[in-house]
Amino acid sequence: MTKTINLPLIKATRLKLGYTNEEMASALGLNGADKYYRREQGEYNFKATELPALSHVLHIPLEKIFT
Repeated sequence: MTKTINLPLIKATRLKLGYTNEEMASALGLNGADKYYRREQGEYNFKATELPALSHVLHIPLEKIFT
């Protein structure tokens, strides 16, 4: 079974917590806000190594990131 990342949940949670794309990029070790933005929009996939940090920063259990 293929699982996909729940991008609407990620964006909604980020906005609720008040994080900017730049702050999220920094937390994930990305070189710029545009790189995070593209992941959040689904243009690029989040890498498996970025998911634990994403889960931690947004306070979303890792298993809830997937749909």
